[in-house]
Amino acid sequence: MIVNQISLFSSTPIEITKVSKQTYWEKENELATLKADVREHISSRDYTSALSTAQNALDLSIKHFKLNHPVTGSCHSDLALVNKELGNYDLSRELYSKAGEIYESTVGKEHPSYATMINNLGQSFKAQANSSETRGMDRMVFLDKAEECFVESNTIREENLGENHADSLISLGAVGGVQMAKKNWKAAEKTLRTVHKRSKGVGGGALASAEHNLGVCLKKHGCEGGGGVDKEGKLVEARGLYLKALEWRVKEVGEAGTATLMTMTSIAELDYELYGEKRAVVWWERIEKALGVEGGSGSV
Repeated sequence: MIVNQISLFSSTPIEITKVSKQTYWEKENELATLKADVREHISSRDYTSALSTAQNALDLSIKHFKLNHPVTGSCHSDLALVNKELGNYDLSRELYSKAGEIYESTVGKEHPSYATMINNLGQSFKAQANSSETRGMDRMVFLDKAEECFVESNTIREENLGENHADSLISLGAVGGVQMAKKNWKAAEKTLRTVHKRSKGVGGGALASAEHNLGVCLKKHGCEGGGGVDKEGKLVEARGLYLKALEWRVKEVGEAGTATLMTMTSIAELDYELYGEKRAVVWWERIEKALGVEGGSGSV
């Protein structure tokens, strides 16, 4: 009927179906471009541009797909991530919660998108816990909520993807990270040893990350765990893990890669604790060389 009505105003009949399809795909391509731009802005830490682009993407998705659609849920998550990076934690969590409602009603709570949203919600709670503006019991409340989110995300991922899947390992590693932040050393070490063991079947970057993170836990446990802790044993084991992680990271991302520099910094700090400044300086000089810095002090 629409074709007939429009034909009354034109001597040439208009194929509405063809025009509609063209417009539909144009909108989808525009939305895909906006979402790619959001990721690029976040990667370059241009959060001001990311914020406006993510909002534009959300507005377009609501108009194109309507509110209750997985893509609109994804756009809510993108905008939530940008707000988290800007320190707008309450708004970030509100957006993640809305994304969760959309995912639950459209694809279900067992879907990977829902698990990712819960994991990211946990990261928002953790970020606020680590904010310089958060004090005392509020910090512990946020860490507790973060841990709850990571556990839920990990449960969903293990049930649907398997415990050795990279995404499952990320969620379980996040649980261990929160346990470390709460100084629950025994629980954190147990969790991160599990991640390390499972990561051996995955290899690559997953294993290198597991080695580095377990090393961090052992170093902190050794230095901050108090009496009754075999400090030297923890630090020596941590050093061995760092060296394994470093070998892969140097090969795959180079000496100046962010992950490589993190591991070398950790080894420098650990060597200072174990062997003194002379050994640590060797690592600081290597770091300075990787960064192209000359004449640095090499101090810890």
